[in-house]
Amino acid sequence: MLLKKYFSVAAIVLASLMGSFSFYLITNFGVWLMGNYYPKNAAGLLESYIAGLPFLQNAILGDLFFSGVMFGAVWLLFDKSRPLLPSH
Repeated sequence: MLLKKYFSVAAIVLASLMGSFSFYLITNFGVWLMGNYYPKNAAGLLESYIAGLPFLQNAILGDLFFSGVMFGAVWLLFDKSRPLLPSH
């Protein structure tokens, strides 16, 4: 919803990164909480987050790429009147 008001490259990148990190934090917490892979203590939670780091890197790259493709396509097709980059 915020991107409707602040449609810029910086806002899209920030929203994409926030989505990647939110997904990482929530899903790794869920695996720790509901699974039997890690002990149910702070060390087990930390271990779960460390084990998920390689997936976080790929998620960030994929989210940035596809956000660029999707928002870029919308901008090209519908809203060229609003600049993506600030002009100086």
